[in-house]
Amino acid sequence: MTENTSKSLPDQITDFFIALIFIGEIRPDDKLPPERTLAQHLDVDRTSLRSALRTLANMNIVRSVQGSGITVLDFQQHAKLNFAERICQIPELEIGSDWLWSAYEFKMTIMPTMIKNAIKRKTSADLTELQTLLKEQLKNAEMGAGSQQLAEMEMRIQKHIASTSNNPFYVFHSNTMLNLHVMLMATLYDNIDAKKHLNSQLAIVENFLKSSESVELLVEKYTAFLEKSAKPLEAILAKRKRQSHLVSSPLRHKPKMTTLNI
Repeated sequence: MTENTSKSLPDQITDFFIALIFIGEIRPDDKLPPERTLAQHLDVDRTSLRSALRTLANMNIVRSVQGSGITVLDFQQHAKLNFAERICQIPELEIGSDWLWSAYEFKMTIMPTMIKNAIKRKTSADLTELQTLLKEQLKNAEMGAGSQQLAEMEMRIQKHIASTSNNPFYVFHSNTMLNLHVMLMATLYDNIDAKKHLNSQLAIVENFLKSSESVELLVEKYTAFLEKSAKPLEAILAKRKRQSHLVSSPLRHKPKMTTLNI
């Protein structure tokens, strides 16, 4: 995650509002106070505040109407993918299990289709590189690599599969959701036998390369692998808080401000 100390004031303000909207402290259809009032309450200059509000509008989580002020939108209905990615870059925000589980459910949906399309367009070089990446990940696990490193390697593999599919939207998704998926997979690797897990993943690919298995069978095996992985992850997440919450404020100059409360 990006450290808060490296963020500009507009970015801190943006993070503050994203976090409050995400955790439900600021609700859909709420109206934000006038700009002058808001700047005074947050103790920020109006130029930085306007910059943050533009970013929020570009994410489609607030809407400004002349004469009516700024209205908060329902992020689950209107937000763009960059909103989900930005959430994972707010270190003060502890993300709840409901959100992480939804992300893994999405992964279980999209990955088999991505693999199917990638295999159809594969070259021998593509498959060799995929096998190399999987072996490298397993080797790192055997050498004691941490969960974060293994999760980052997992995303390199996913991006390779997305690129091989020759569908730019898979690549866009992989790029946009990078931090969320790294967080999710690091949580998984923290709580399972990573070497066993990665051995199983590698075996699926190597069996396909050595045999005359159909693409459909490969996808079926990988789907079953994801579903099996989901069980320990679901158990892990069940022990965590379901709802996300702010541990401290993203505003450096107001570290205790975790509500708007005007």
